[in-house]
Amino acid sequence: MHARTRRPWPRSPRPGAPTRLRVGVLAEPWGGNHPSGAVAVAVAQTAALCADLGHEASVDLGVSWEEFVRHSSVLWSANIATWVADTAASTGRAVDHSTLEPQTLAVYRTGTALPALDMVRALDTRNAVTRSVVASMADLDLVLTPTLPDVAAPLGTNTNDIDGFDGHDWTARLFAHSPFTPWANTAGLPAASLPLFQDETTGMPIGIELAAASGREDLVLALAGQLERAAPWIHRRPAVWAG
Repeated sequence: MHARTRRPWPRSPRPGAPTRLRVGVLAEPWGGNHPSGAVAVAVAQTAALCADLGHEASVDLGVSWEEFVRHSSVLWSANIATWVADTAASTGRAVDHSTLEPQTLAVYRTGTALPALDMVRALDTRNAVTRSVVASMADLDLVLTPTLPDVAAPLGTNTNDIDGFDGHDWTARLFAHSPFTPWANTAGLPAASLPLFQDETTGMPIGIELAAASGREDLVLALAGQLERAAPWIHRRPAVWAG
């Protein structure tokens, strides 16, 4: 029999209402895509729902936004190219416009052409971002941000005018439309998006993101549950919905 090893992570407390938390509000993203009026109001109202905020979060990426986007696109393109190639090999299907949307095909082609040096530099950037983000959150339990800087765009908005795009162009467009979520993904942090509010004009939900330190899913789920009870959304419906 093997001796039981000690857990390499802290044991999480039982789920329930969170105690007083140090919650930072990150209302302005990198890259200059400022939140719209409706989203900014939603963030302020969520902050008011939390018992003890008073912190203005400043999450340091450790690299420039442009470097972060570029090297993220390297990792995305390489991974997607691998998945597409493996799927094509196992199914016997072609990799072309008959099987892939234009943006996916563009990312695949970028991924197959990447040099190894670009992958190493991208992995170095991911490591630098992870370390910097974790350090930025050392004095906070959670960071609160908008999920998106604007209300949900109509279907197809991201794919308008993408003729000539490569994988880097496509990633840059997605990061511009969603600048608040990639940092947590890159650092491997637990996060959740809550549809706490609804846009009066479109009826679409406005998401609020909560992100915590690595291994602290309990804090995300506990505060998410508390906020849902304070501002429930189960009764809300957009103008067009299925259910």
